[in-house]
Amino acid sequence: RVIDVGGVTFVVDYSNSLHRLHEDGAMEELLAWPNLSWPPLVAQGLLYFVDGFSIRKSDGTRAGTGTVRTFADWSLQLLGYSNGTIFFTTGYSPRLLWRTNGTYESTEIIAELGDRSVSWDVRAVDVNGTLFFAMVLNGGTDLWKSDGTSAGTGPVRTGFQGFSSFTSQPVNL
Repeated sequence: RVIDVGGVTFVVDYSNSLHRLHEDGAMEELLAWPNLSWPPLVAQGLLYFVDGFSIRKSDGTRAGTGTVRTFADWSLQLLGYSNGTIFFTTGYSPRLLWRTNGTYESTEIIAELGDRSVSWDVRAVDVNGTLFFAMVLNGGTDLWKSDGTSAGTGPVRTGFQGFSSFTSQPVNL
């Protein structure tokens, strides 16, 4: 897989190692990436990705590739980027919504989402500084939003019954 981030080309090879592709064609290994969770997120000119229990980021250099934060479970999922904030979830029961600006110190829980799951194929959408995303619960789907604060996070509409995660993504807002 190849990912371009502002002119820096990242390549994930067959062994799941993260490389930078230089203009001369040379590949520089940045990180062995054995627990890849796809897709990564491009934000703030950096590549953010889940590696096992950790959220990591890279600017395309070894020195600029590191861990944002490590958690106690494998359920990490990057959601999206909005208004300077990277959103992600952890846990299953309850599912927790987190935010970070890319540093350990800024990483915090925004809301408890209950026993909902965020579908693995979710595509969150930024609309004027608010992130919209779908949550699945008991065969139905809820449309949620967050502005990065607890008070600004919650369901917009609930109970879209019979929709799968493939048809309920808020991609056409």
